[in-house]
Amino acid sequence: MTNFIAEGYGAKDERTSEKKIFTHAVIFRNISNGDNNATPRATFHISLKLAQIEMKRMASRTDWLIPLGIVEVKAGA
Repeated sequence: MTNFIAEGYGAKDERTSEKKIFTHAVIFRNISNGDNNATPRATFHISLKLAQIEMKRMASRTDWLIPLGIVEVKAGA
């Protein structure tokens, strides 16, 4: 089991996986509760291309998810 860590844009998020190898993460802010200073979170992806698709989807389809950028994911202990 591998622990993956995404850091950037003020976020530090983790995800554990047994089978998938995550390489990139989309950092976003969820402002659905009206808090424009909400803590940034991350969605994890197995390729840069999939991360770019997710970031584009967030930007075009939702008003409450604000994509901040894409970062590389590090494998932790």
